[in-house]
Amino acid sequence: MLYWPFSTSDLYNWKTPNAKFSDNPRDLIGLLGPVLFTHQPTWEDCQQLLQVLFATEERERIQVEAQKSVLGEDRQPTQNPDLRNAAFPLSCPTWDYNSAEGKERPRVHRQTLMAGLQAAAHKPTNLAKVYDVRQGKDESPAAFLERVIEAFRQYTPMDPEAPETKAAIIMTFVNQAAPGIKKKLQRVERLGEKSLQDLVIVAERVYNNRQSPEEQQTKLSDRQTRNLAKILLATTMDNPQERRRHFKKLASGTETQAEGEAGSMHWEPDVGFDPRSPGSRPGPKAGTKPLRHPGIPRLELVNKPLCDCISVGSLAVSWIRDLGHNSENKESANLKLDG
Repeated sequence: MLYWPFSTSDLYNWKTPNAKFSDNPRDLIGLLGPVLFTHQPTWEDCQQLLQVLFATEERERIQVEAQKSVLGEDRQPTQNPDLRNAAFPLSCPTWDYNSAEGKERPRVHRQTLMAGLQAAAHKPTNLAKVYDVRQGKDESPAAFLERVIEAFRQYTPMDPEAPETKAAIIMTFVNQAAPGIKKKLQRVERLGEKSLQDLVIVAERVYNNRQSPEEQQTKLSDRQTRNLAKILLATTMDNPQERRRHFKKLASGTETQAEGEAGSMHWEPDVGFDPRSPGSRPGPKAGTKPLRHPGIPRLELVNKPLCDCISVGSLAVSWIRDLGHNSENKESANLKLDG
């Protein structure tokens, strides 16, 4: 039987690029599977791998889980210490590697070691860790889904590949995605019947069409400029009735969709006052907010530059002045009629 022990460079190359077993067990499990199959290491070689690639606590946990996985004659995990030590000895055994039994013992030992690695990779159930997995600002939906699946693998006893786990993964992926993607996914019909790949496609569509903060700010500024231009146009109208009609259009949203949007202007139309109705007097109806002056739309500016606030404030002053001037003319006309 030819035998080549691991070289120092082999051990270094296996250790350097991989994360700690406690942080990401999949990397080392994926590495050691081919190594144990290809190199067929002895008991001493396996101990060397455990010493170099794993921390003390990790190594002890792997050995405990490996012995717990040893099967008895009934093909169930056994509590018999002799059977456990025969399959996975913790001290150097005296195997004759040239005999049939000596060749079989290392094979069983390597299989048991892999079972211990896989069992030790499952940490105690911690659903809080799964809940903490949130989609990052610049994280693609596919990458986010991989982190969700890995969290289920590490912090729950559930198998992410099992069909019965699919519903839990879907709900976690949807509820913990970025807000825009979450909103889109929640509107998908028959969500539970969709595959994860289908949901990723929907999420990728939203992710690829998202706007950068600069684009959002530019769009918001353009909308504010258009709204201010409409207000300015209304205040320059000579006909008071036409001007009032234009402001009512702004208030009702027929000429702007600014209401309800961040940084937008909100207009409140005349409430509870109809100048054409005899006996009507200024005042709000039940359940409505009073206005400072009847017939004047109220303008709210949210996060506006100072220059915009001053400009719109000047427009409001002009509007009040015009209303006062019209009221004085009406009173003068009434006095002349009475005279």
